[in-house]
Amino acid sequence: MTVNYQVRLKDHNGTVAAIFVDWKVLTFNHEVNTVSTANLSINGEDDRISLFLPDYQIEVWRADKDIGLDWYIEWEGLCRTTTLKYDDDGQATFTAYASSYLSLLKRRHIMYYAGTTFTSKSGIGETVMKSFVIQNCTSIASTGLGRIGNGEFPGFSVEPDYHRGTTWEGERSFKNLLTVVDDIALKTGIYYDVIGYGDALFQFMAYDEQRGENRTTDGVSAITGLNSYGNVPVVFSQEFGNMGNPLLTKDRGNEINRVFVLGQGQGTDRQVIFRSNNDAIVESPWNLIESTKSATSQSTVSALNDVGDAVLEENQPQKKLDFDMLQLKSLYYGKDYTWGDRITASFSGENFNKLIVGANITVSARDMENINIKFGDV
Repeated sequence: MTVNYQVRLKDHNGTVAAIFVDWKVLTFNHEVNTVSTANLSINGEDDRISLFLPDYQIEVWRADKDIGLDWYIEWEGLCRTTTLKYDDDGQATFTAYASSYLSLLKRRHIMYYAGTTFTSKSGIGETVMKSFVIQNCTSIASTGLGRIGNGEFPGFSVEPDYHRGTTWEGERSFKNLLTVVDDIALKTGIYYDVIGYGDALFQFMAYDEQRGENRTTDGVSAITGLNSYGNVPVVFSQEFGNMGNPLLTKDRGNEINRVFVLGQGQGTDRQVIFRSNNDAIVESPWNLIESTKSATSQSTVSALNDVGDAVLEENQPQKKLDFDMLQLKSLYYGKDYTWGDRITASFSGENFNKLIVGANITVSARDMENINIKFGDV
């Protein structure tokens, strides 16, 4: 495997200003629903350091021709900070720091008066978050349409709405846009990002279930070898030689298997129901573990039951598998899987579906890369 990297610097029009193929160190990270960062350190005597102007685009391109992986954009963002440092030997190092395009949302607030349709919303999570973004980042974000201050980003658009996720309701006047979008995503099960969409063009995207593809063994066909999503499964295991240092943890430290839900009323008139996980309770003579949950906003037994079931779901025993990803030619990052994908890990006779929630990548001056994958449980 002969991996190659290059860094492209683009101006405000999306025109390439410089291409870098050598550096002292290049580091960058990915994480779902989070602004990611990149640092590029080069020789401080390089006459191109003056090209790193605010919000010039930085693209990290990656390829490995030995395995048929052509050039693709692995990371992209906007240059925000630079430093020039001299060491004791007089050697200069210039470092450019960039933030992913998702940071554009952090630059906007929901600048409409409270009590309007621009600030008070209810509906499907994807629909609501896209409405907030449209009204504060696109051509709709104008004083002529009610915003307090024009907020349009040049070249910014929002993909069509596919009405995914659960429902959300709230009033968010004058709040930071990224914080609001993140809150909606967390509560409605949606992933999101801002991606490069062409020369100096950006688009807000929403994703259901995962940022990338489902590459688990769910519904795999014995005939086609594809899973129920039409993808080739990606499996990590010791037997395949791509799993290092597996650690299986069975954690019952925060278990709750009976919850009393406290509804409306006072004293002996208060409505109280309880929900139990009887299968967990009988696992030991002393395993009945109780808790309470206030739900005074709920008035029906069905709603109280839903609150109780949610508490049991959140506090059930946890079985977690951690491991190091070992990269093989037959299963290669960027070709067979990437950050945001769901994959399957097999260990100790069990399968665990995992979400690749992030990646931290460091590239040395000789294109030697170190990829540290961060997994989350599904």
